[in-house]
Parts: sequence; structure tokens; C-alpha cells
Amino acid sequence: MARRMWLILFVLVMVSAALRVGPATAADEKVYLQFESLKFFEGPYKAPAAENRQYQVRFPKSTTRYVFFSVVGVNLLYKNRAHKPVVVGRYYKPDGSFMGEGKVDVDIPADWETADLWSGWGWDAQGNWPIGNYRVEILFGNSKVGEGYFSIYDDAPAEEKIYLEFQTVKLFEGGAEDVPEDQRVYGASFPRSKSRYIYFSLNAKNLLYRNRTQKPFVRGRYYYPDGSLMGEAKINVEIPADWAEADLWNAWGWPEPGKWSLGAYRVEILFGNTKVGEAKFTIFDDRK
Repeated sequence: MARRMWLILFVLVMVSAALRVGPATAADEKVYLQFESLKFFEGPYKAPAAENRQYQVRFPKSTTRYVFFSVVGVNLLYKNRAHKPVVVGRYYKPDGSFMGEGKVDVDIPADWETADLWSGWGWDAQGNWPIGNYRVEILFGNSKVGEGYFSIYDDAPAEEKIYLEFQTVKLFEGGAEDVPEDQRVYGASFPRSKSRYIYFSLNAKNLLYRNRTQKPFVRGRYYYPDGSLMGEAKINVEIPADWAEADLWNAWGWPEPGKWSLGAYRVEILFGNTKVGEAKFTIFDDRK
């Protein structure tokens, strides 16, 4: 009986040892990165190119899709060998409960002195983030190495009926100063080397004609070729009661030419929070 008990114990010990000696999981491996910094940016499911990212810690509810974390780490295997570290960003809701996590899955070559790594959490559609303050923990392997905070804010203006009826929208190029109407060249294709600001010009019927003056909330939202939000231009003008129609314009761009990336852009026209129209334009390479 005693001999049989010893045999059982021996088998249990061997099984236990075999379980412990099994191959290390990725989470158990040492991560050869030294945390340096953490930033946030917004974008679609496919993160925008580095030059198109707008780093910030406050994001408007109406346009936010995925909120990405971007971590910079010093490569401790620089000039030694490539490696594939386990890097995770854990997102926490405003009430402190766990929301989800974004994982980085990328090889870091031996010739990278530092690594900029990113992943995100969110939705394909805009407007799904609840308003509040969020926290993101950054983990290298199983070790928390940093954290950051961002907020989703309510950017919806107080709902007010817009007494305009959208009719048309056109585009033209210009500088920081308004271009006189008789000098505007309307189009949908603009040369990169000469383009500064791309203006939208919309025409709308005044539904308060001969009634009263109004100051409607009108915006043009510009989108990069990859679909991420570039920025928005707001119109802040009073429309007198004696205007049967209103021509309104604003722009997005730079005071110097040559800053636009090549590609196809989109401008959404909003009256209040309602999209009423859009226009598309292309920046082309005129130096070939």
C-alpha cells in the first residue's frame, strides 16, 4: 500500500513539473523596450498616416470613431536583434470599469533606435462614445509602464432650427483674405504647388426672407483622403431679412502653398447638426 502511494505521488510530481516547464507564453517574455511617452489621436479603423494625425486629449463626441494610443519606447535591442514585444493599451470607462484593450502586433527591427507603436479602441461609426473622462493603461508584457487620460466632450450646439434651404455648393482656392466673387475660379481639382486654402461656397434659400434676421450655425467639415477628419470651418454671419438667398463661404488650408497632400478630399456641409450636402475635390501633382 505504501509503495503504491509513493508511485502515485511520484507521477503527480512529474506531471506538475511538466506543466511548469512548458514553453513560456508571450506574456511571460521580457519586453526589451523602455517607455518614453504616450499620446492620443482619433481616426477610422485603419489609423491615419503619421503626418495626418492630430494629437490631443479632448475629442468631440459627434465625430470621434477610434481613439488611438501612440507609445514611444526606446529599443533596448538596438543594433542587436529584431523582436516582437507584447504591448497593450487597456481602456477604462469614466466610471472606472474595464472597456477593452488594443494590442500592438509588430516586429521591431534591430536598426530602430526608438519605436512608435499604436493601437486603438472605438467604433467604425461616429458619435458612439459616451461623454466623460477615460483612462488608458499601457502594459509592456504584464507590467504597467504608463497611463494617460482623454475626454469625450459634447460638441453639439443647442438645437436651433436652421431657416435655410440648401441649394448648391462649389469650391475655389484662395489665400487667407476673401477672394472677390468675380475673381473666384471654381473647380474640383487643384494643383499642389499653388494651393493654399480650399474654400467651400454654398448657396441657400433664406426661409426667413422678409421676416427677420437670423444667424444660422453652418459648418464645412473637411476629410483627408483616408477618411479621417481634417478639421471644420464655421460660418459666423448674420443673414438680413431682405436677403432672398444667402451665399456663405469659409475654408481650410494653409497660408503658404504646397502643404496639401496629394489625393481626393471631401467636404460635408452641415446646417446645425444635419448634413445637407457635400463636395469633393482632388489635390494633384502639377510638377511632373
